[in-house]
Amino acid sequence: MTTGKPRLRATGLAAVILAAGPAAAQDNSVWDPGTLPETKGIVKQYTLTPRGDVDGLILTDGTEVKLPPRLSGAVVFTVRPGDAVSVRGMRARALPLVDGASIRNEATGATLVTLGPPEPAADETVLSGRIAALLHGRRGEVNGALLDDGTTLRLPPHEAARLSATLRAA
Repeated sequence: MTTGKPRLRATGLAAVILAAGPAAAQDNSVWDPGTLPETKGIVKQYTLTPRGDVDGLILTDGTEVKLPPRLSGAVVFTVRPGDAVSVRGMRARALPLVDGASIRNEATGATLVTLGPPEPAADETVLSGRIAALLHGRRGEVNGALLDDGTTLRLPPHEAARLSATLRAA
């Protein structure tokens, strides 16, 4: 139940960190991605989650690089299709697949370290107000509500199904 503002803040913060230079994008975790195998290549395209977040890259040689979707904004500010990259991470044995721990743009030197804890879960938020309109997914299913004060309330599918009988526009 969020309005999307934390995601915008995180994306803006990633842009500021990356604009400050490659050294600012370094992670201070105890894990050293420099000890992991390195894969080099040219970015062919991004891979996307169903929500449209970048969760990886496809290199021109067909190698798939998996990255955390929580870093979607930072990834697109670090590398773009056509860029030469160096990726450090665990390689799959039988597939052209790398679980990326760090990615470096060879031309700019910008480095993104993906190790570290995931974003903390959003705090529970209590919202109140009149429902001005119900919000729907692509198949017409209710997936949230627009409150009369302009607040957008999004619900995961199981909660939307549970509350479908009580969610009504005023």
